[in-house]
Amino acid sequence: VLISMGLPYSYSRLMTFLRKVKPPSSVHYQEEILTHSLSNNALPMLTITSPLPNLEKKVIGIIARQHPGETWSSHLMEQLINQLISNSPEATYLRDKFIFRIIPMVNVDGVIYGNFRCDISGFDLIGSGGCLTASFIRKYGHSRTVFTTYPNSTHFKCSSTYMDIAKSTTPSAIPARKIH
Repeated sequence: VLISMGLPYSYSRLMTFLRKVKPPSSVHYQEEILTHSLSNNALPMLTITSPLPNLEKKVIGIIARQHPGETWSSHLMEQLINQLISNSPEATYLRDKFIFRIIPMVNVDGVIYGNFRCDISGFDLIGSGGCLTASFIRKYGHSRTVFTTYPNSTHFKCSSTYMDIAKSTTPSAIPARKIH
């Protein structure tokens, strides 16, 4: 009998999922290796948008699994990626307006080695303000700038914002609330 606080989601499952992603031609989908972890595991990053160039697009950076024990975030991320590459009117609207830069599993070593909150060095990647810590930036490279590599994006801004996903036909009807 196995007991778990949450439904497991491994690094292997993420990599298998990413290999199977087949977006339609109406989606610009790019997968790249952002960097390698301390244990030399690939840290994948995705870019999802529409193929039409638009210099007015804002960049939305999304990260998950900063804390390895929060497996639910990987399940949510998988569904988010599936939704963003779908042909739904909401996904098309979002891709036309935004560039999504997604790091689906930030703390890959912590996930692989079974840690609950820290990486393999014993550091919590998220500081008290809810942002990636300076130690993460130093260890894992240029992650702070991956969200600002497109025209008209200003600085990496950290906020504790979540969205209530509502059944709606217009993306503007999805409310976002800030938590403090």
